[in-house]
Amino acid sequence: MFVNNLKKNNTFKDTLILIFSKFGRRVQQNAVDGTDYGAANNVFLIGENLKTKGFYNDASDLSILDKMEI
Repeated sequence: MFVNNLKKNNTFKDTLILIFSKFGRRVQQNAVDGTDYGAANNVFLIGENLKTKGFYNDASDLSILDKMEI
């Protein structure tokens, strides 16, 4: 909805949106059925004038995230 409003007001071309997650979560549950801090997270860039559109990095290999130390 936010991007649609920017487009409607002709301001999306002048806007860069950055969405960042402070931390990731481990895939495997811990002893109390919760999840601990993980070793990966996401950053999203949204904008009409990005020079390169699409994904910049490969997705993390979720099969090894629980084995990594942070």
